[in-house]
Amino acid sequence: MGKILATLMLLIGFLATAFQVVAETAVINKYVPDAKKVGEDRLSYFVWDVYDAALYSPEGTFSRDQPFALKLDYLRWLKGIRIAERSAKEIKQQGFEDEDKLSEWLNKMIGIFPSVEKGDTITGIKDINGHAVFYLNDRRIGWVQDREFAERFFDIWLGAKTSQPEMRKELLGL
Repeated sequence: MGKILATLMLLIGFLATAFQVVAETAVINKYVPDAKKVGEDRLSYFVWDVYDAALYSPEGTFSRDQPFALKLDYLRWLKGIRIAERSAKEIKQQGFEDEDKLSEWLNKMIGIFPSVEKGDTITGIKDINGHAVFYLNDRRIGWVQDREFAERFFDIWLGAKTSQPEMRKELLGL
């Protein structure tokens, strides 16, 4: 009886994981036509693995002029407010100087980003209109209709002035 229960639990876990992957892929495909992975990498901070990142774009060829998706699979618990604050700090470190706009964006991000557990995924999408759409796993959690925000936000990972140049290279497949 113990082996049957253990096997059943393993099967349920596998199916739940498979369902989540299918749902997340459906979210990306909703916004990014013929989405294929461009590149991927892991962010680690000292001894802690933080998240695995993957970039998706049409045909797997990245262009800022086309929709794309950046999927972050979290490997540890993080507070949503810390995610928002770190994002604002990264935008500022890249040379963005409009403090009022950055404060407005920070407030929007605080309202969007939830705390995450190990195994959660946040997918950020630049849609066809240049807006930023965010999903937690397969549930939409926010949308920012500001092209400049989308550009600056995704530059955290994809911009020339990123604090993680090696990750940028891996994500862009360079």
